[in-house]
Amino acid sequence: MVVPARAQSGEQDELRRTDDTIDRFRAGVLACCARHLGEPVVELSQPGGPSRCSWRAHFASATVIVTRREDPRRSELEFQVLSRLAASAAPAVPRVIAFDGTWLIQEDLGDARLTDCLARGDAEQTETGLDQAIASLCRIHDTARQTGLGRDVAVLGVRPAWLEGLAREPAQLSQSLDIPAPGLDLATLAECLAPQRIDFIKWDARPGNANLRDGHVAWYDWEHCGARDPIDDLVWLLADEFVPYDPALEARLLARCLSEIAPDRSADAATEYLSVFGCFHMVKRLQRIVDAKGDGPWQDAGICVGQDKAGITSFHVTNLCHRGTDWAARHPLTRPMAPWFEALHDYSERHWLPQ
Repeated sequence: MVVPARAQSGEQDELRRTDDTIDRFRAGVLACCARHLGEPVVELSQPGGPSRCSWRAHFASATVIVTRREDPRRSELEFQVLSRLAASAAPAVPRVIAFDGTWLIQEDLGDARLTDCLARGDAEQTETGLDQAIASLCRIHDTARQTGLGRDVAVLGVRPAWLEGLAREPAQLSQSLDIPAPGLDLATLAECLAPQRIDFIKWDARPGNANLRDGHVAWYDWEHCGARDPIDDLVWLLADEFVPYDPALEARLLARCLSEIAPDRSADAATEYLSVFGCFHMVKRLQRIVDAKGDGPWQDAGICVGQDKAGITSFHVTNLCHRGTDWAARHPLTRPMAPWFEALHDYSERHWLPQ
């Protein structure tokens, strides 16, 4: 079941689709539903926008999600992982309805993304939603350990070249914005960024890939999962731009979950790894925002949430920079990044067009 790792990504592929490609994809969805479900499709829609690989098929009394990955091996991985997790990890993952080697039909989890909950800004709902998200990840991790799933997927982010490249990300972002880079011990940082334990993880456990339903959080888009440090899933969740920066909330969440996410480590050791890896994950998120924004203005926050885009707003950049400043200060190796995150925030306030 192992597929080639593509750990640099981790988000669903966004493709530049022509009208002809969209028409052919649409025709394929209709044909797939006819073959496997035998019921006429009333309507097709794309919950993630026209660049995504998934469509929602509407029937008279139900909906399903139909997906075709650009790399068929990714589809196979997603099918195998969901099939093995479904028995014990439900309702944390969608149910597989059909798979023919190309098209995957799965349960529709609905439109209540975790990012919608976070965007509303209600402190109690935010904490509850994040608690539920972490609980579901723990359930997935436990199921994967019991079934040996971590041995059957690709190991992610362990090659020295990948780790060294991640350590150089702040300098590359600095160069693209023409701001001074932080002085970092790149070789030692690359060692610290290596996983301390390798086990099954979702890898792109960002809030945009989670849905709230009936008091549970369920995760979709499994084509990038693999084996790495389980704390990475916590990083993808908490170090995302859509999670409000709230140090007190973070402290409560970590106090409740670290012993379950990383039972092999002390709270201090787990927090240290989370903070160091998290700093560089936030740099990747910032680079994604910078690339998506280009020379244009900030985008509407509601559209960013609704179409599952990066948070291309001043609020989300501020969120990342403040959290980055805080997390960087926790470890001597990342401490030079604390004033760098502050400088990056100042740059965004001075040079980027207002919303």
